Amino acid sequence: MNRVEELRKMLAEEYGIHSDAELEAALKKAPKIDIFAMAGSREVSTVKGQAKAS
Repeated sequence: MNRVEELRKMLAEEYGIHSDAELEAALKKAPKIDIFAMAGSREVSTVKGQAKAS
């Protein structure tokens, strides 16, 4: 079983999602998450040619 088939099986068993349309509807209803907080620091350009770590 490839990874896509495994994911589709998990979605069906765990969440009752059996089609692309059901998955799209579920994603639209899902709360938004901010993954940036988990990504660590980032470089922010403050002046052309210089960067500031945040």
